[in-house]
Amino acid sequence: MTLSDLLTAYADGGGTLTGDALRRSVQEVWPLMLMETRNRVLSTEADSGPGRTVIECFSAMVEAASETGGSLRSETLGQWSRTYQESGRTREEALRLILRQYLGETGLLYRGWPA
Repeated sequence: MTLSDLLTAYADGGGTLTGDALRRSVQEVWPLMLMETRNRVLSTEADSGPGRTVIECFSAMVEAASETGGSLRSETLGQWSRTYQESGRTREEALRLILRQYLGETGLLYRGWPA
């Protein structure tokens, strides 16, 4: 499965990000997904069970990467201001957690001896 396949599936699945926001998220998500799966994601077919899971994982990671990084704690209208409370996790940790939740049972994250 290529990045182009994943982007098409993301858009077809109702993905909300477009343009620069999507590009920034993908630049963060795709290398992490390749690294953590040791490029196994590239040999996954889109219409297989693991392929559908990869698409769901990619979509969830792209959406998470576009978020600001913490939950909104306060917002002021006069002289516009926003304050976020950090969740205690870095964005990369949050993305890795999503990756493990979706792909943990697929074998794509296997780190043992090659079969």
